[in-house]
Amino acid sequence: MKKKTKIALAATFAVAISIPAVGHAEKTGEQVFKQTGCVSCHGVSGTGNIPGVPDFTKENGILVKDDSVLIDHITNGYRSEGNNGLSMPSYKRRLQPTEIENVVKYLKQTFKR
Repeated sequence: MKKKTKIALAATFAVAISIPAVGHAEKTGEQVFKQTGCVSCHGVSGTGNIPGVPDFTKENGILVKDDSVLIDHITNGYRSEGNNGLSMPSYKRRLQPTEIENVVKYLKQTFKR
């Protein structure tokens, strides 16, 4: 194989592996919040639609926690007190890690007081 051909193949391969997988474009934090089911419990306003669901707008509420704690809750699921036996499901199989980070940023930018 000629040197120019090897270089062209290497360049093509490098471009191909840098393109995200087809069928899953990374979602923004807002898209994740509004399209993944978060709003069904947390509400569009972030105040919570179900007893025991954290109110994101509450001063010194859950959004004051470190990002790593919130990422863990979304990734692995979480059960808060007073939620009548309901718990937030794990999203580790439904979202990419960067999408989980994006939604935490969105929540803090949108609702944190």
